[in-house]
Amino acid sequence: MTHNARFKKIIFVTSLVSVMMFGALLASGEARIKTEADKEEAILGDRINVNITLTGTKGMDVLFPDKPADTGDFSFIGSQEIESKRFGPKVTGRTYVFGIYETGTHVIPPIEARYRANSEEEWKTLASRQIPVRVSGILTGDETDIRDIKALETFRTRRLLITTAAGIIVFAGMLCWWIFWRGKTGIFGEQKMAAPPAHEIAYAELAKLRSMELPERGRIKEYYIRLSDITRRYLENRFSYRVPEMTTEEFLNHLKNVSEIPREHKDLLKQFLTQCDMVKFAKYGPTPLEVLDSFKLSERIVDQTKLIEENVADEDKT
Repeated sequence: MTHNARFKKIIFVTSLVSVMMFGALLASGEARIKTEADKEEAILGDRINVNITLTGTKGMDVLFPDKPADTGDFSFIGSQEIESKRFGPKVTGRTYVFGIYETGTHVIPPIEARYRANSEEEWKTLASRQIPVRVSGILTGDETDIRDIKALETFRTRRLLITTAAGIIVFAGMLCWWIFWRGKTGIFGEQKMAAPPAHEIAYAELAKLRSMELPERGRIKEYYIRLSDITRRYLENRFSYRVPEMTTEEFLNHLKNVSEIPREHKDLLKQFLTQCDMVKFAKYGPTPLEVLDSFKLSERIVDQTKLIEENVADEDKT
C-alpha cells in the first residue's frame, strides 16, 4: 500500500468515527447552553438584550432565574421567557435586558440555568459565557469637557433679570392666592387653608434652583440632583405616587400600567430621568445646552401634566 493510499484511508476512518460520535451526541439528548447578545458595542443608556437558551432538554424540567444573581457593572432592567419553536428541536430560554451608565469595557457575568430529568431529584447546572461589552459616551472630543462652562458668563445679567422677574411673578401669584383664601376663611382662619397646588410648588422650586446658578459655579451634579428631586416631588404630589422612593427603572416600569399619564408624557419623563441618571451615576458631563434642555424638560413635565388636571376640572364642570 502506498503512502498516499494509507493517508487517505486514515482520513476516511477518522471522518467516519467523527460522524458517528456526533450522531450519538445528538441522539443522547444532552443539554447544551447557548449565549447571544444583540450588541457588544454600546453607548451610555443603551439597552442590551442577552438570549440564554438550552437545547436537548426534551422531557426535562428547566429553570432560568428571573433576575441574574450577578449583573457586574450593569443595571438589570427585566427578563422574559423565549417562546419555543413549533418545529425542530425544543429550545427553552430567556431574554435578559441590561442597561449601562459607565464608559469603558465591561463584562456581563455568566447566568446559570438548571435542568433535570423528570425521574431525577438532583438539579444540574449550566452557565452561559460571559459577554464583554465596550461602552462609549454620547459625545466625543472637546464636547465632553464640562470644565469650560464660562460661555454662560455673557448671559449672567440677562438670566439674573429673568430669574428675578419669574420669582416676583410666582411670589405675587402665591400672595394673591393666599389673600383670596384668607378672605374666604375669615380673618381668624376658622377653616384650614388648603395646600398650594403641586404645580405651583414645583414652579417656585424651579425658580429658586435657577437663581442659585449652580452650573455656572461648576456644581453640575448637585444641580441635577436638585432638579431630579423637584420633579419627583411634583409627581408624588400630583399623582400620589411614591416616586422619590423608587429607582428610575422601577418608576419607568410602574408608568407602563398608569393610565392617567398619556404616552407622550411618559416619553418625556423617561428622557428627563435618563439624562439626570447619566449625570448623577455615570459621571457624564453635559454641555451648557444640555443643562438648559434638562431644565426645560422639567418645566414641560409640570406644564403638560398640570394641563391634564385643568382639563379634568373643566370636564367636571360641564
